[in-house]
Amino acid sequence: MESFKIFIETICILATIFLIIKEMIRSSQLLQQEQYHIKGYLKCLKRIYFYNVYNLIIIPTFILFYFLNNIWIQMIYLIILSTYYYFNRQQTIKELKFTKRIIRLWVIHLAIITTIYTFIMWEIQFTTLIQVLLICLVLTPVNLLLSHIVIWPLEYLIQLYYVKKASQKIKMIDAKKIAITGSFGKTSTKSILYHLLKDKFITKMSPKSYNTLMGISLMINNYATYSDEVLILEMGATHTGDIQKLVNLTNPHYAIITDIGPQHLETFKTIENIINEKLAVISSPNNQLVVLNKDNQYLSSQLPLLKGKNVVTFGLEPSCDFYASNILYSKDGLTFDIFYPQGKLTIKTKLLGKHNIYNILACIALIKSVDDFNKKITDEEIIFNLENIEPIPHRLSLISEKDFIIIDDSYNSNPNGFRNALEVLTLFKGPRILITPGIVDAGKMQEEINYHLANEIHKSCDFVYLVNNQSAKAIAKGLDELGHYNYEIVRSYKEAREKISLKYQQGTILIENDLTDNYFVRG
Repeated sequence: MESFKIFIETICILATIFLIIKEMIRSSQLLQQEQYHIKGYLKCLKRIYFYNVYNLIIIPTFILFYFLNNIWIQMIYLIILSTYYYFNRQQTIKELKFTKRIIRLWVIHLAIITTIYTFIMWEIQFTTLIQVLLICLVLTPVNLLLSHIVIWPLEYLIQLYYVKKASQKIKMIDAKKIAITGSFGKTSTKSILYHLLKDKFITKMSPKSYNTLMGISLMINNYATYSDEVLILEMGATHTGDIQKLVNLTNPHYAIITDIGPQHLETFKTIENIINEKLAVISSPNNQLVVLNKDNQYLSSQLPLLKGKNVVTFGLEPSCDFYASNILYSKDGLTFDIFYPQGKLTIKTKLLGKHNIYNILACIALIKSVDDFNKKITDEEIIFNLENIEPIPHRLSLISEKDFIIIDDSYNSNPNGFRNALEVLTLFKGPRILITPGIVDAGKMQEEINYHLANEIHKSCDFVYLVNNQSAKAIAKGLDELGHYNYEIVRSYKEAREKISLKYQQGTILIENDLTDNYFVRG
């Protein structure tokens, strides 16, 4: 009997340690997806402790806490842990990246919990090690936050080092620096512009979505070289002052502002703050040209304030310096004419969606307005390159999968992009199926935005799978009021795909926005 008791206790200890490691990974993953902002992570903690499956261990185990030295209670404890693991076993959407920062965080975290829990064991006479490990398990998300706060001064100094290093290096690079910012369209515009410039100039662009201060610093330190002739820098912002920091670092010569809308309202609070943030890109002392979207009401309202700046506008109206007309949409791409003061271009491209017209317009407006670019790049080269450019992965890219066509627009989402994606969906054969969690990060406007999107969804889709969160519920409310009952709320994208394979033999599937885990935990 004694050996059996030791066996059960050992299993309890190992099972608890296993779950502690799992919780460390999940908590680190959430902190990383919140870009290490404490405020966002605190929202995750609130959801974890008050609305999550975490309560499966918190409530039952603390009822049994003082009896965990009993073999029968330990067996019940194992059942509780197994139940918790079962309900919390779903695969993460975005895996934890084991960066140097995460490794440093884990070293500090392990040092802190070892110190704290050794002290607890020293001061309090627990009857079994399981009790100490249980406290550690329940408090792992909080312990990680404590570790993050402790190590923050060191991380701040490390950031300062890399930013200063990048600042010194970029001053020695004699390249034309192009800043691209906006609420949406930054990465696509950057990729298109790179495709148009790279054959005639030694060109580097910030990789993937490296658009933060550390991301741009990393790009400069690791990718930029002294022989580069053009640097294309995507500039993103989630907080006031982010763009100004990037401008101070890089001092770009040219700026493109793609679009402005209700993105990151949770942190910016108002559209006015977003407008001011994006316009900070113009504050560079080297600024020679601003290319902006005149069709955007927020940007067009700022034009009177930009007197004295060299401003070139683009859009679909003839009042713009560069405008598109004679637009033809098809499932094979876009065809349209671009008119500008010096001439006309007829563009044919495999890129899908109305927003890509704006992205292309922005790039051509810049090239035609900068003498060094315009002299070296011919109209024929522009037309050829745009005709051969491939869609950017996860941004309205097409994938053939057996008898299904997948329209992958999963990278991110905004109201305009969502509507454009639905418009593309209507170009394909049915059944037309949508998988989406809706639009997130729109602050107080989030419910309203998603509620109104239901009308476009109703017109475009035969069936809708809503990945469960608050935004999806707002869409569901709108669909109910429209009498569109062909929808289902699911727990994950994976579940939606499984249901589609059982229900349909063929069709077109639009994947609009594939949220990272922190949005689901935050609720």
